[in-house]
Amino acid sequence: MTIANLISQRFQRLLVVELLPERTKRGYARWLCKCDCGNETVVITANLKRGNTRSCGCLHKETFGNITRTHGMSETKTYRSWGDMIRRCTNPNYREFDYYGGREISVCDEWKRFENFYRDMGDVPKDMEIDRIDNNKGYSKENCRWTTALINSNNKRNNIIILFQGETHTLKEWSRIFGINYGTLRSRYHAGYNTIKLFRRRGIKNGHL
Repeated sequence: MTIANLISQRFQRLLVVELLPERTKRGYARWLCKCDCGNETVVITANLKRGNTRSCGCLHKETFGNITRTHGMSETKTYRSWGDMIRRCTNPNYREFDYYGGREISVCDEWKRFENFYRDMGDVPKDMEIDRIDNNKGYSKENCRWTTALINSNNKRNNIIILFQGETHTLKEWSRIFGINYGTLRSRYHAGYNTIKLFRRRGIKNGHL
């Protein structure tokens, strides 16, 4: 796959200096960039082009240092929720990046500032987390809501949906219904078990609920 040459191009505070020979573990091209502050940093192509990474980190410190000093929210669940949202869309080393930034799921420009996110969403309600209404669209005021972890989990793109005895649930829901470890069910599913064997356990015979 041909990589467009970004050398000498400027992206906010970053000037692209060199294409590094080694890609990330997930195969993303890595660029060595010189920041206006004098530091160097390594950024993948998508984060440069989408504006997700605009400095070596100095801009983040300047911007969010002021925000947290103003709002005093850096230790809150709302701030952590916002930070996780940013990381899964921009950091290729983040555990869930492939399902978000890797699928070109992005955070709208306004929400790259915590104060704007907080203005639109407010505090995280108890026992809830952020959820995208349309899984093919990014994070924005129009496409996000606070919801329970269960509903959020059921809304994920990579869920395994199974119809069994007239009922349709995700594999995680079936795990909860039958009291069978989710990892066990997932292993059986990928091994090709039919639904009778998939849900078999002590007290469940012939696949009956």
